[in-house]
Amino acid sequence: MAEIKYREIYKVYGKDTEAVKGFNLHVREGEFIVIAGPSGCGKSTVLRMTAGLEKVTKGNIYLNDRDITNAEPKKRDIAMVFQNYALYENMTVYNNLAFPLKIKRMKKHDIDERVKKTAETLKIADLLNRKPSELSGGERQRTAIGRAIIREPEVFLMDEPLSNLDAKLRIRLRYELKTLHSKLGITTIYVTHDKSEAMFLADRIVVMRDGEIIQAGTPDEIYRKPTDIFVADFFEDHGLNRYVSSDVEYLIRAEDIDIRPDKDAEGITYSEDDIILSGTVFSKEFMGSEIIWHVACGDKTFIAAGKSDVEDSAPGDTVNIVMNGKKFIRI
Repeated sequence: MAEIKYREIYKVYGKDTEAVKGFNLHVREGEFIVIAGPSGCGKSTVLRMTAGLEKVTKGNIYLNDRDITNAEPKKRDIAMVFQNYALYENMTVYNNLAFPLKIKRMKKHDIDERVKKTAETLKIADLLNRKPSELSGGERQRTAIGRAIIREPEVFLMDEPLSNLDAKLRIRLRYELKTLHSKLGITTIYVTHDKSEAMFLADRIVVMRDGEIIQAGTPDEIYRKPTDIFVADFFEDHGLNRYVSSDVEYLIRAEDIDIRPDKDAEGITYSEDDIILSGTVFSKEFMGSEIIWHVACGDKTFIAAGKSDVEDSAPGDTVNIVMNGKKFIRI
């Protein structure tokens, strides 16, 4: 396993276009780091500089204390998985997997053994004689991941590898990636703009905006203790920026707001930490496992998500908005 250290990394295009600014990060051995942020924030550029596909303008990258800032890609012992699979269309799955090992001039028997082992791990053993054109999107991505794994590199780099897949397949493959990392323990840096992927996969999430790290922490820290509205909004399903201004000091998540009857009802209790406001149901969205409530309270709109004691309430009904004071986030 390996660790990576980034020291004041800058990437400048042209004369003054800074894609990455002062990037500092220590990726520990065996860690699964997710770099998340909107398009154009610099996350993929960091990955490409790590792989040696982009030159670093300023700063240093260390792999196990070895300065690899200017090392050739083939001398970094880093494997990268791209969004577009990057398979050899004229080769079978077997030969796609075997190719990196043939380059290393490994013995045929050893290649065959490792190909079959990798294929079994990724559940593509029955596809070894097929070509990429005969595979589904998920099978193609498994093959691309397998070609990276088979090299047994010190570091995996993954650049939005699931973004071309449909939602159901993305969920299944991210679970498989999590399982694979637990099994192999290889240091991994994964880039995505998908907050669900970031939360599910990461040991730590690094949130970027405009080329800079805004916050780094565990998924729980990022979600429960965001440093600012940008981070809070990025990991929120209901669009905080539409409802709050830049001078807000406290936030509360939609799932931490309860909608209850407008007066005491049997079985309904409140705690001493509850903040209670009266409001009018504006609309509600049935989402299967939860209901998204929009409740007007004066000139403010509250959004609540989850089960409720007032599921039969309709637009125009008066309800209580109940917020637990301990759930507020200071930013």
